[in-house]
Amino acid sequence: MVEQIGAIEGGVDFGTSQGPGSGGGVGEGTGTGLGPGRGPGLGPGSGGGIGGGVYQPGGGVSPPRILVQVRPSYTDEALRLRIQGAVILELIVRRDGVPSDIRVVRPLDPGGLDVEAIAAVGRWRFIPGQLGGAPVDVQVTVVLDFSIR
Repeated sequence: MVEQIGAIEGGVDFGTSQGPGSGGGVGEGTGTGLGPGRGPGLGPGSGGGIGGGVYQPGGGVSPPRILVQVRPSYTDEALRLRIQGAVILELIVRRDGVPSDIRVVRPLDPGGLDVEAIAAVGRWRFIPGQLGGAPVDVQVTVVLDFSIR
């Protein structure tokens, strides 16, 4: 048995894997890469790149574009109290164009309009953001304005 101390920077295409994976890599993946992916890459995914994670628009990553936009409803209580303003949400637009991980960054009316904003954005659909011509998960911020007319 050979004792190997520390994490190596890359795998080898032969020998013992550094973790539960196979093929000489580091981590639980297959191949010579580091992490859960396949091949010589770093992180999830396959091939020789750095994969996984959520992107931000910019730096070669195009932002998602809205295909279907559902307007949030005013609650009776918010109308009665004449609550107006904006709810700011942060979410991930997945590579299939569906929003996920929606959370309130700045609330307006917890339990009322905030809930309506989350429900509405959950029904939106997007053309996903892209990196190098391939759809990727992109984190975005959405501002929903509530005003009484």
